[in-house]
Formats: sequence, C-alpha cells, structure tokens
Amino acid sequence: MIIGLFRTIAVILLVYFVCKIISRFILPFFLRGYVKNLHQKVQEESLRQKNRKKEGEISINYAPDSKKNVGKNEGDYVDFEEIK
Repeated sequence: MIIGLFRTIAVILLVYFVCKIISRFILPFFLRGYVKNLHQKVQEESLRQKNRKKEGEISINYAPDSKKNVGKNEGDYVDFEEIK
C-alpha cells in the first residue's frame, strides 16, 4: 500500500516536471508565431484606419461615359404606326 502511494507521488512529480520543461522550452516557440501573426493583423488594421476617409470628407471619382457614338447611317431603323 505504501509502495502504491510512493509510485503515485512519483508519477505526479514526473508529470509536473515534464509539463514545466515543456512550458519553458516548447510553449514560447508556439507563442512567438502567435504573437507575430497578431502583430501583423494589428499593422494591417492600422493601415486600413489611415486609408479611411474622415467623416464629412468628399471625393469625386470621374468616370467618362462609355457610350458609343453612333453615326447617322448606322443602326437599325424601326418603322412604326401610331395607334389612336
């Protein structure tokens, strides 16, 4: 019975130290990547905020009409009758 208690305590201590080693060496590797991605997203959002127009600011983008100039002799002629 006492041997089982010592074995349980040894397993608990072993798991504790393994978790401690993992958190000290492996966890920072994963966190570094996470923080890098988060930093990049914050920078992108900052650029979007700078490019946004201020409230009340007006901008006009001129787009010329893309209508075709149809000559006098071009196109279809439709003959119609007026109904009264």
